[in-house]
Formats: sequence, C-alpha cells, structure tokens
Amino acid sequence: MLLNSICISILNDLYKKHINPKWKPSIDNYGLIETLQTPKVQETMSYIYELEKLGLVQFERTPCQQCDTIHPLFKNSCIAIWWEEIRITYKGIELLK
Repeated sequence: MLLNSICISILNDLYKKHINPKWKPSIDNYGLIETLQTPKVQETMSYIYELEKLGLVQFERTPCQQCDTIHPLFKNSCIAIWWEEIRITYKGIELLK
C-alpha cells in the first residue's frame, strides 16, 4: 500500500499518540498546501478520512467540529480536529513497521 508523505506523517503522529495518549499531533508539521488555519484543518481531515477508508485509523466518535461551509477541494467542513477521537488501528501500526 502506497501512502503519500502527509498520510504517513499523520499515521506516525497517531502512533505516537497511541504510545503516549497525552501527546497531541500538530497540523503545522505536515507540509500542507493550505496556509490559513481552517483550510489546514480541512486538508488534514481529508487525509484522515482517506486513512479511515483504508482501515488504518478508526473514529471513536465524530473526529471534528464542523461548520456550514464545505471546502470545495477537501470535501469537508471541519474547523477543529478532536485527536482524542481518532485511533490508529492494528493495520495502521503494522503498515508503519
């Protein structure tokens, strides 16, 4: 399975969070194309949704706070990510190894 560097960075951060639940990922470390905060959140969530579709992460509950406006490129309306609701799966951990 080939993942882009941003997906791999997110998976690595979720693995670090798996090891240390108090650790919090930072979207500023992913090399995103967006520069403003809300579009950066939406871009990050688009990658997280992709990882979820591949079975590499799972959501305990809704993984983000949403607004009314859907980003035309990233196809979501997230304005804040709730990292505590996102878990790396065994499949995701194995892929990192």
